[in-house]
Order: sequence, then C-alpha cells, then structure tokens
Amino acid sequence: RAAVNAVQAGTAPAKILCIGDSTTYGTAASMAEGWSNQNSWPSRLAEYLDRHVAAAERGLAIPPSDGSSVPARTEDTRWTLGAGWSRYTTNIGVGLGGKNSTYWAPSPGAGYLDFKDPYIVADRFDVYYLATTSAAFGSFRAVVGGGGTPVDVAAGGQTAQEVRKVTVTAPTRAANQLFRVRNSGASGAIYIIGVEPWDSTKPRIRVGNAGSSGSTTTGWVAPQPSVGDAWNVFSFLKAFKPDLTIIDLGINDANPASPLAVATFLANMKRLADAAAAEGSAVLFKTMIPSGGDRYGREAEYVEALKGISPRRAVMDVFNHYSYERNVARGWMNDSAHGNDGLYADEGDRVAEFLARY
Repeated sequence: RAAVNAVQAGTAPAKILCIGDSTTYGTAASMAEGWSNQNSWPSRLAEYLDRHVAAAERGLAIPPSDGSSVPARTEDTRWTLGAGWSRYTTNIGVGLGGKNSTYWAPSPGAGYLDFKDPYIVADRFDVYYLATTSAAFGSFRAVVGGGGTPVDVAAGGQTAQEVRKVTVTAPTRAANQLFRVRNSGASGAIYIIGVEPWDSTKPRIRVGNAGSSGSTTTGWVAPQPSVGDAWNVFSFLKAFKPDLTIIDLGINDANPASPLAVATFLANMKRLADAAAAEGSAVLFKTMIPSGGDRYGREAEYVEALKGISPRRAVMDVFNHYSYERNVARGWMNDSAHGNDGLYADEGDRVAEFLARY
C-alpha cells in the first residue's frame, strides 16, 4: 500500500515480483508477437492496475527457461542472442527457477545479447547479472542501442559472489528501445539473469514476470553446487527489492510421476516467502489453477497446507474458486495444466481485484 501511494503521489515506483512456473510465465497463451507471457496473468495484472489503481506496466523480464516439452511455448522474441550467446545449462541453482533461465557468453566475442520491449516507454534499463570473487570471470559492456554512454561492468574479481544490478541510462525516453550487452573482457564468462526497462520521469507499478516454465519449489530454492545461494533467487531478492512478491507454484511439484511431499512443498514455499519478507517485501501466496487428472489431489493438499502456514501469510485461493471441468467447458484450457488467454486474463483480474481491496 505504501509503495502504491508513492506511485500515486509521483514520488517513487513500486515493484511486484511474480514467482512461478509455466502458468505464471503464460505458457500456451497466444503468441501473435512471438512471446506468450504478453498474455500471462502478470501482464493482465499490470493492465488492470493501470486502469483502476495507479500507473502500471510490465517490468522485469527473465530469459525463458528450457522447461517446456514444447520449446516454442517458451520462446520470447524480445530477446535476440548474438554470436557466442546461449542458455546456460551446466549447473542447477543459477538464475531463477532452476530451469536454465540464464543467458551467458562463455568468452569474449563480437555478439550482443539484445532485449527490446515494443510497448515499454523507458529511459533506464536495469540489468541483473552474476558477480564473483573469481578473476576468471569476464566483464561486459551494456548500452542502449540508440546511443548514450556505455556502462562497463567487471563481473569477476569482486568482493562477493552474488546477484548484482547495474542501471544504464538511455539518451532519450521512448518505447521499443534496444538494450544491448556484450562480453567485453579479455577473457572469462558473463551471465545475465534479467532486464527491466523503466521510466525515471513517471513512477509506475512495475509487474515483473519471473515465471520459469517447468520449475518446482525445489528448483527455486536449489543452491548452485559451488556457491550455494549466491546466484539464485535468494541473492536476486536482495538486488531486486520487490515491494510485493506473489508466489504461484505447485503444479510441477504435484507431478504424479514423483509428487513432492506436502511438508517439503510447504518448507520450500516458506523459505521463498521468508526471503522476500527479509528484503522488506509483502508476500502473497497465489494458489495454482486446478489441473486435470492425477495432479489434482496433491495440488489440493498443497493448498490446504498453505492456508495453515505459520506464521500466517496472505493466501489468495484461486484453486477452489475454479474447477478444471468448468474451465474446460468455458474453453479456457489449452491442456490439462495450462490455461489460454481467457483463463490468464481472468486470473490476472482476480489477483488485481484482490490486491485493490487492500
């Protein structure tokens, strides 16, 4: 509420971080412009808040994961990988979600990692990257394609291993600006886990979609073998500083092939919530939409466990609001676990209406 009041007063922005899996990312939504999370429930949330509460727009974008059995579902044409860039797949626990939502350039080269959102008016770009004490890591140069002063960043040889943020200024305030990063060091790799364009002249509520397709609660809290929690969501929260964190996980934990124990699910969710709260964020648990088939029973157990979590946190229960059969009858399901534009729009509206009451 305090952050939204600041947006309405024009004094500061507010940041909402949506942690989730493919149903947060927007998998199976329409992809008319090449990226499905344009029609995700976090995008719809931003639209609703913009119309009814305060100026709002999409915020943080993370690289798409490799967690979909249909790779096209996690394409995102806002990102373009130049020569030398690829998704980082070597170790778990790097980036957000544990499903390789990280781009890296293993050695210096001429190629750029580009990001461009056609609808966001911005004059600033925050880039989130991995820093390390190892001198073997490289450096990168970040710049807005239309001009402006490049920012050079040394990712290696730092005082700590952690996720860091650097802000790059654009020469003009405009939509569809091209943001570029390249490995500019003499040697060594660089790792990018997110970009957020924003407008310094008009504070807004920025709704970041950190949905990682295929992710589980265990994947979100998994440490990287050599650096522990220094390069995953726990370090990212320290750099990002959300005002509100919405956590929407569980469908992949309920996979009938290897369902996660309820107690473990609850402990993972509590770790995520406690880490966000430690950074000053309010926390909302949003339950999953109900799946068809064998996932449903374990999902119901997760939902009931969340409602009794201690200490108590806000729980928005959409699981028991919807029914899988009704969503199918309305033509809102793409498959047994994923909605389509209609369901994601309804979800986004419901989350916004829930928040607007407070």
